[in-house]
Amino acid sequence: MLRSVLIPDAAELLGVSRRTVYYRIRAGTLKTVRTLGGSQRVLMESIEAALRAERRRRKRHGAQGTARRSGVRWSVNRVIRAAEGVVLAIR
Repeated sequence: MLRSVLIPDAAELLGVSRRTVYYRIRAGTLKTVRTLGGSQRVLMESIEAALRAERRRRKRHGAQGTARRSGVRWSVNRVIRAAEGVVLAIR
């Protein structure tokens, strides 16, 4: 059976908002299944693929960026996968 998570859980794992998860579902980046009750669940294999793609992109282009509102520079030192979700070590 395919493993899947609810939309809010997918957002937490990916480190994005629920709205961004819906955008990625519409774009075809994330795959979902519908339950008998009609709710959507995101397949874990598509979340893992998105995380791998993000890691490859960061490896190629670096993980530095600028926060939009504050203008603060940041960079990700490492990504730690824990049972509770994904933790980013930011400096």
